[in-house]
Amino acid sequence: MTNEEKILAYALAKHLLVEESILPPEEAGVSALEVSNKIGIKKNSTDGVFKALRDKGIIIQNGKKVGKEVKYSLPLYGTTQIIEELQKKVEGKK
Repeated sequence: MTNEEKILAYALAKHLLVEESILPPEEAGVSALEVSNKIGIKKNSTDGVFKALRDKGIIIQNGKKVGKEVKYSLPLYGTTQIIEELQKKVEGKK
């Protein structure tokens, strides 16, 4: 998986956990530092990917900050698109 796919998969999983009330609403969104810490992508690599995803409209800044870190969320219309893209990747590797 590319770093972009890893970040999208992580963001999607977290989004669904919040939607299903498995995680509290305060946990909504992901930051570059969180992704770096949780899935092991170097922080300097995550920043560029987050910017590209934001520029494409795949993620949006949700206004929350944790310290200096900006939190991003998946727009509701984007979750289906992300699931379809990740499915294509998985099916292409079979």
